[in-house]
Amino acid sequence: MDVLSLDLGDHQIFATHGALKAYILPKVHQALQNPNLERLVVKGCYKRHGESLLLSDNEKRDKRFNWHRPTANLLDEGTVELLCFPGRDTVHHQALMAATYFGLFSPRPKAPIVTEQLPCAQDCPAIFENSNLRLMGPVNTVVIGYVDRILPENLQSYWETGTNDPDQIFGWKKFQQRDGDTVVFLGCMISLWGDVLAHLVPALKSFNKAKCILYIGKAGSLRPLDMPNRVIVTGNTSYLNGELISWENPLYSTINNRHSMDVSAHIVQGAHVTVSSPLDETKAWFSDWKDKAQWVDCEVGHIARACKLLDIDFGWDSKNWSESQNTIDGLLNTDILQGSGINIYFLPNVNALNKNRELCERLSQHLYIDPFFWSDSAYESNGFFMCEDRPVQDSKGDSKCSISRFLIKELEEKGAKNSYKWQYLSFFTLWISGTNEGTHMDTQILLCFDLTRDVMEPLVRKNFLEANGPSLMSGPWETYTVLAKAMTQHFDDSLWKFRDPIRNIEKTRSNINRVAPKSPPQQRFRELVKKYEDMYELSRHIIHARECLKVTADTFHIIEEFRERHLPPDWELRVGGRRRIQILRFYASFLTNIEKRAESFERRLQNETQLVYNLIAAEEASDSRDLLHRSNSSLNEMKEKAGTSIDRLADMKEAVAPLESIQKDSASLVKVLAEKKTDDLVSQALLEEHRKSRKDLLNLALLLSFEFWAGVLVLGFLISNVSAVNLVNGDGDENDVKLQIPGVLSWLRSTFS
Repeated sequence: MDVLSLDLGDHQIFATHGALKAYILPKVHQALQNPNLERLVVKGCYKRHGESLLLSDNEKRDKRFNWHRPTANLLDEGTVELLCFPGRDTVHHQALMAATYFGLFSPRPKAPIVTEQLPCAQDCPAIFENSNLRLMGPVNTVVIGYVDRILPENLQSYWETGTNDPDQIFGWKKFQQRDGDTVVFLGCMISLWGDVLAHLVPALKSFNKAKCILYIGKAGSLRPLDMPNRVIVTGNTSYLNGELISWENPLYSTINNRHSMDVSAHIVQGAHVTVSSPLDETKAWFSDWKDKAQWVDCEVGHIARACKLLDIDFGWDSKNWSESQNTIDGLLNTDILQGSGINIYFLPNVNALNKNRELCERLSQHLYIDPFFWSDSAYESNGFFMCEDRPVQDSKGDSKCSISRFLIKELEEKGAKNSYKWQYLSFFTLWISGTNEGTHMDTQILLCFDLTRDVMEPLVRKNFLEANGPSLMSGPWETYTVLAKAMTQHFDDSLWKFRDPIRNIEKTRSNINRVAPKSPPQQRFRELVKKYEDMYELSRHIIHARECLKVTADTFHIIEEFRERHLPPDWELRVGGRRRIQILRFYASFLTNIEKRAESFERRLQNETQLVYNLIAAEEASDSRDLLHRSNSSLNEMKEKAGTSIDRLADMKEAVAPLESIQKDSASLVKVLAEKKTDDLVSQALLEEHRKSRKDLLNLALLLSFEFWAGVLVLGFLISNVSAVNLVNGDGDENDVKLQIPGVLSWLRSTFS
């Protein structure tokens, strides 16, 4: 799925401002008018039901057809998704309209970013596949476009849909002609815009067996004198993407038969050019095309090319060439022994078919396809070729079949950086050579699987159209000369897509050293790492591309060797037999040379990658060196601080020295005090003992005193006048004892009596 950012830039549309305003404003979805809108994603997705979906207010539901408009999905406050029918031109046109609206008519200071998200090739055909188109049945002629505008009013009452489902997109009216042919007017609810019709034509061919398609639309004139809505325009040529397409116009016979009628005066013819959108008709575009074409619209070229590829005999000889988009059921019902010529079928993806094992077995039995072709190993392989003799039942001649697989990897031209895509190519060939009623007849059947409709399928068609048909019938592997040419062309184109990214890397190499040093180190490092990652991713794609080139070249050599080894006796007599061997050998060698170019690309990229790797290593070394310098500086600062601290410690030691002396004196004092305390304890004990001794002495003294005084008292009888005696104890405590002699004497008398 492609994602493109859209910027109008110098996109100067040819129309006037007033005409643009009248054209665009009525078509703008209301969600685009949100003043907070910052980003718009225009996506190829047909969806009309959902809780978050907004239908357009511009839908004209009173119209019978062509009234479905894009819906909007609000992703967040600033982002809107505009969902369109999945046509690439439809998405591009809607994105251009939105960008023009934002740039010219939206009153906001900054226009929102508009992004295109283009659909896949199978999205549009899948919708037709599941629509009610099958219910219309077989028809001969289909009229599409503004069909409801040309039918009389009395025929507008009822349009068939084949179902009661209100969500079906097609309606039709059938008419039977006198010759028995059926003409149907086919209307559609959606706008059949641009390349959508290139998908509708194959669906009409496959589902309804349509043989003729008439388109009624609106054409623009590149001639200033033409008046709008006054003439009917037709022709048989149209330019599409620079390619001139011509076809047989079935209306010419009608116009010539009515030449004498007045209506012919209103019919004009001229060259036509097809564009994706009227908004692509810029002043530069008009200057390029005004002398080449007279009319312009968005659909004619797509319809013409699809019809030419499907319905019109476009080969070298209609008896020897046919090309088919039939369903697989039709292929299975085809008798491969009937008729002759080259029959090419474009079939779906092998992996998708492989889900229906019964269908694969039926194809294998009917066409003698080897079962390995349907295996996972074959589908996942990077390439192979296998050829074998397969006797075809009821065939009276020689028959050979082959299976092959090829891969091509390429960068996307637009979209995300280094985005890529794969081209898968699978082929089956069946060659039958025999006689039918005495006539020699050769049949060549080619089944093409997995070919992309926008790239490989048109390329294969183109190369077969340019090939020499009779020469392709002369051998079982002749189709590979054409396939080799187509694949070699695309390999060459796809490989050159690697040149610009690599050359851009080489050209901007000098900017790395010139610009990067001005950036902060971390930013420089991130830029280098990002550049390295981008180169690494690109290198991965080149390695894959080389692998595919090498395998394809080897496969071509195998086909060439196989052909030479199994040459029939009359090979030289057949048309161009030896020449086609040389052609296949040429493309094999050419692919080998292309592979050498891929090798050169890879080495150049390795050289640049190694340079960036070395720069990253140098950047890391520089960062490590800076870190080491910073670490050394920090260590020096710490060393200086440590020296200062040591000096301070020395000063502190000198200041502490007196304190140490004081501490020693204090210790001595403490020791002395401790000794003194011990002496005090001893003294206290001695004192206590002394006190006890003194007390004992006092008691003894008292006793002696008592005895003494007893004697004295005895003597007192002899002494008549004795005064009181004061006794004082020896330890300083006073004990006054006053003895009254008369009392004592009385006591003594009583005692000793």
